[in-house]
Amino acid sequence: MGRHDEKDEYEVGYGRPPQHRQFKPGQSGNPRGRPKGALGFDASVARELDTKITVVEGGNRKTISKKEAAAKRLVEKALKGDMPALRFVAERDRSFSDMMEARLKLVDEEAKTVAIDSVDDDILRDFAGSVRTGHCTPI
Repeated sequence: MGRHDEKDEYEVGYGRPPQHRQFKPGQSGNPRGRPKGALGFDASVARELDTKITVVEGGNRKTISKKEAAAKRLVEKALKGDMPALRFVAERDRSFSDMMEARLKLVDEEAKTVAIDSVDDDILRDFAGSVRTGHCTPI
């Protein structure tokens, strides 16, 4: 038997290493595993979020965690009307969500009871006329 017969049995190529280099049954490709003390990605993110930064808030400098700074930024966006941020905050804080629902109900009730006075009526009529003539475009 020559070399040609061995090649027919097992062809070395992509995903097919030489038989003498293959892992034996029960042998791991990473026998020592991850070293102790090595952190995964989630642990690294958590550690980074716990580090402190200095921010200026209301004219005062204060030191807060990055996690707290991110929460402040998220709430700021929610208060400015960013709907995904608002939804995210409301899902995490039930009291905030309850307060938002109560305010929306109050606004709906007020809208039903508030009468448009003559000044408001004039303003709305002028605006509608401007839109019709092309001097103003609605948003």
